[in-house]
Amino acid sequence: MTALVDRGSRHNFEVAGHQAEVTIVPGRSAGFKYFLEIDNEPIEREIGIKAAGLSAEIGTHFVMPRVAGKGFGMTLANCGKREDGVVIIELEPGLPAHASGLHIGDVVLSVDESTIVDTNVILDKLSGATSGSVTLEVAGSSPSRLVTMPNPSLGLPNNGSLELADTACGVGVYVAAVTPWSGEGEVPGMRRGTGQIELGDVILSVDGAVTESAKETLKYLKKGPRTLTFVVAGRAVM
Repeated sequence: MTALVDRGSRHNFEVAGHQAEVTIVPGRSAGFKYFLEIDNEPIEREIGIKAAGLSAEIGTHFVMPRVAGKGFGMTLANCGKREDGVVIIELEPGLPAHASGLHIGDVVLSVDESTIVDTNVILDKLSGATSGSVTLEVAGSSPSRLVTMPNPSLGLPNNGSLELADTACGVGVYVAAVTPWSGEGEVPGMRRGTGQIELGDVILSVDGAVTESAKETLKYLKKGPRTLTFVVAGRAVM
């Protein structure tokens, strides 16, 4: 078996008459991220998560909020450690962004196939959309989901527990370890408490606040209420 090492490179080739380029960026400790462009338009990207045995990709999905004159109803902020994308920090109930299934903490990567690098870019793109719909590329292979459960940091025996760590990509914090909730009244086949979250899940927000680091998130959990609501990055739940 031969181990392959790439310390960063760029590869150009042609696909059906179109110019394509793959850029490989090494991680700080292990792994890498790749970026694929065709005719200078980004096609896909891999989002790295630092954790032994975990997948290095949370993927992306697309949503199409439809605007009808009142705007999209979302407040955005730059992503800090990320070099592209903006994070949703507020949503107005009933307006297009909320109605399309977006949640606080979701990271918007592109609008109508144009990569978003900061809030100024996305505001310019969205300000021109006064009717119809736009296509947003959002981090997560499927829509993010809401998980409500007893606070796992209160030390109660039936609440379960979570260990969190920072992601390499700056999207939320990932679940590095989880002890399932063992509360009374468990229903066979129904996940409850921490059983709704799995190793490798990425938490985007807690109680409506965007998760900026594992340290700050755990600090909030220790002082938080008895019941918490998490937004977990979209991936298919079996």
